[in-house]
Amino acid sequence: VSEFVGCSPSLSGALRVNPWNVEEMADHIYRALTISSQERVVRHEQHFRYIKEHSVEKWATSFLSSLTDVCADLTQMYTFGLGFGLSFRVV
Repeated sequence: VSEFVGCSPSLSGALRVNPWNVEEMADHIYRALTISSQERVVRHEQHFRYIKEHSVEKWATSFLSSLTDVCADLTQMYTFGLGFGLSFRVV
């Protein structure tokens, strides 16, 4: 897994690699191809458990809850348009 993707920290058992580092990529590909079947099973079970516990539904519910909390304060906030010409900002 690329170390730059968002899920990389969540998949702690994955082989994380910088895709721009050719030598590191080659090393990780070799490691993935030569990993023992027992270690492969352990890594798969670890990831499968995490994915079952952190489903898209759970993420969406958490996201919407956070969004609702943020929006609750919007009635007390003001926005102003600032800018000259086409460079327009909302503050």
